[in-house]
Amino acid sequence: MSLELKNFQKKAVNKLIKFTKELLDSPLEDGDRIITLKAPTGSGKTLIAAEYIKQLSDIESELEVTFIWLSVGRGELQYQSKQKMDYHFDSNLKVTLLENYSDDFLHPNSVVVVNFEKLFQLNKNTGEWTNRLMRDGDYPNFPELLTKTKQKGIKNILILDESHL
Repeated sequence: MSLELKNFQKKAVNKLIKFTKELLDSPLEDGDRIITLKAPTGSGKTLIAAEYIKQLSDIESELEVTFIWLSVGRGELQYQSKQKMDYHFDSNLKVTLLENYSDDFLHPNSVVVVNFEKLFQLNKNTGEWTNRLMRDGDYPNFPELLTKTKQKGIKNILILDESHL
């Protein structure tokens, strides 16, 4: 089930899709492929991003794109984001928390939700990753997931939620 978007939200989604297509088709380096969505608090940025993912995955199904939704902050924003996307998407888009992911690559037309703060915590005494998803030898390992996904020719689109934090 999804919510009806307001006109300004529909326009934002259309612009995001247009810019994404242009960047995916361009010869730019990966670091140069950045799109920013800025909108006031309460304007529905998560809804806009969810609709963008939904429409882009429908349009670009032959392109094989996966989405990595990176939440920031020490709270539980990743659960809130996943819940909103689950509500908005129909069954053709699967939303999974990274800590529950079990395959060895990221599947096209899927969304993997990650909490940045939890992912990149280091043990202050040993300098090792405290999250098993970053440690070598642990499975699945986030860097390995990204590498194997890229090797399969699947493009990753990173969505950084609340990037101002």
